[in-house]
Amino acid sequence: MHITLKAIALGVGLSGALLASPMITVEKPDFDAGTIREGAQKEVSHVFIVKNTGDSTLRITDARPG
Repeated sequence: MHITLKAIALGVGLSGALLASPMITVEKPDFDAGTIREGAQKEVSHVFIVKNTGDSTLRITDARPG
C-alpha cells in the first residue's frame, strides 16, 4: 500500500479590512510516506509548516484529516 499525505486546511476565517486579507501557505503540502506493508508496525508522522503570508490575521477555526 502506498501512502501520500496532503495538508488540508478547512474553515479558514477570513476577517480584516477590505484590502487586508490573510493568506495561508503550506511550504511543502505533499508528503510521500513510501510503501508500507499492510499490518506493518511502522508509525508514520510528518509536520506540515503552515504560515500566514497575508497582511491580516489568519484564524484557522477547524482542521480535519483528508
